[in-house]
Amino acid sequence: MATGKTSSPSAAAAAAAARSEVQAPAGYAPGVAFNVRALGGAYGGAHGGAHGGAHGGAHGEAAVAGNLILSEALRRSREAIAEPDADDPYPRGMPHPPIPEPADPDDRRKQTLARFARWDGWTYPYIILPDLLRGLDFQLQADGVTLMLGTHPALKLIRPSDTEAVLRSQLLAVMDAAALREDRSSEILTQAASCLPFWSALLALHPARTPATLHLLAVCYEFVKCIEMRFKHHMGSWRPDDLSPQVQPMIETPGHGSFPMGHACEATVFAIVLAALSFRTGGASWQNLALQMWRLVLRIGHNRIVAGVHFPHDLPGGVALGYCLGSYLALIGAYEATAAAPTLKWVDCPALVVDSDDVDMAALGDPPALVSQASLTWLFDPPPARATIDVPASSGFHLLWYLAREELAGVDRV
Repeated sequence: MATGKTSSPSAAAAAAAARSEVQAPAGYAPGVAFNVRALGGAYGGAHGGAHGGAHGGAHGEAAVAGNLILSEALRRSREAIAEPDADDPYPRGMPHPPIPEPADPDDRRKQTLARFARWDGWTYPYIILPDLLRGLDFQLQADGVTLMLGTHPALKLIRPSDTEAVLRSQLLAVMDAAALREDRSSEILTQAASCLPFWSALLALHPARTPATLHLLAVCYEFVKCIEMRFKHHMGSWRPDDLSPQVQPMIETPGHGSFPMGHACEATVFAIVLAALSFRTGGASWQNLALQMWRLVLRIGHNRIVAGVHFPHDLPGGVALGYCLGSYLALIGAYEATAAAPTLKWVDCPALVVDSDDVDMAALGDPPALVSQASLTWLFDPPPARATIDVPASSGFHLLWYLAREELAGVDRV
């Protein structure tokens, strides 16, 4: 047996314990070891559910060839250096972590963080999504769809009118917007694949500096997709090129319904989540950031109209759904479950009802309440509830939320 290749079981176990200790500090220590492997998988892998086909078609052959070479290289290397009969390097009796979550919040954070540090980032959404989706449901009415939180109606979207006058007006608006395609083409093509670079430019998001924030956004994106696709499915709304050969979109029309606008919904969720994560005092720097984020929401939404894949009335529907979902995520993220209060409380107020045909599109140019300081104070000074319903807590989502808040602590400085 060759020397210098083995270690005792106790040494291996000690090394594993040391790694666990580093990855699971008490509380939320800045600079905690956090898994950023395949962070492209954290957002890109989740996002790839929507766009992976096109990307995979372009890069699939190269990836297969690379994998074959790597596999052959690893096989040959093992044949040259391994000693399969030597079992002493392998640890004996290394216990698995406990399955139930600890009751103590600090211990629960340690356990969740220790597990996350071992997993690839693309797995996070699928670990957390069952918590976020629990208790959500849909009610279908003749004129629209209502999102339910338990038995509470939170948001009703009314399907846009399909009268000839409305559809003609919407089509003319789409064809008028086509005049901006040359000016907006770089944005439209980039945002068709991912809007993340635009949010990263605003907040200097980077895998090395803000891994938790990017992981959190990946979870938010997947969550929003689950909800918005149900709305699109039930609404069954036409796309512009379904109704006129004059539209001729500059990008491929997505293979799902038009209303509500998914890009606007996702952008609004990102705006609310990032505004809440970076909020400290609501100073001038934060107010400027919030204003730019709202402008970006509208810019992304309008680009989809310019591209010819959406009607104008799809935009306010997407913003309204994004506002509801962003508020829901912010509540869950900011809440830490305890043994005495295992679920948080959602204020039971009348459902928001949005009829996109009645929305003044010009008014969307003004920053609404969703990015104002007042709209976020309920996160830190909740209003008294007239009645409440239970919303399930999520230790995984809360952990990512708290780590992301630490990463964005310097945004709201003045």
